[in-house]
Amino acid sequence: INEGRVYMPVQAKANTDAYDLFCGLDTVIEYDGKKPDKVMLRRVVAQVNVLAEQSDWDAASAAGQLPDASQITITGVPAAYDLISQQTVDSKVNVNYGKSPLTGTDLQLGTAYCLADESISVAIGLYKNDSKTKEITVAEVDVEANRKTNILWSTFVE
Repeated sequence: INEGRVYMPVQAKANTDAYDLFCGLDTVIEYDGKKPDKVMLRRVVAQVNVLAEQSDWDAASAAGQLPDASQITITGVPAAYDLISQQTVDSKVNVNYGKSPLTGTDLQLGTAYCLADESISVAIGLYKNDSKTKEITVAEVDVEANRKTNILWSTFVE
């Protein structure tokens, strides 16, 4: 946080809740020594999930081709969120979430949080033994604050 703004890092980590963000703005007035009970917090980031179809996951598992890592890059992310105006501000940035290990036990290929105000592009690469095996880019993905957007990848096995 700097001068009332939260900035989106251009290097981040995927598959973690570390970038989930809640904030709120309220006038707090003390009455007879009593303070208000609640201040409403609002989630200002979108969650983007990349998921595999069960049939692809099963086929990759049977063929020994399950990925062991993924890397997400999101293009067109607002650079900052102004806590006072409660709006995204500044230019757009590209956020590289780095390569993250996969557990190999579920259909989740990657999760990332980002500031949201309209559409973004999401690129995800899949890796096995440090070699990139597949990559796709999905353009114009509509995202909203406090919403999950799921991208279903159905062809990561050949």
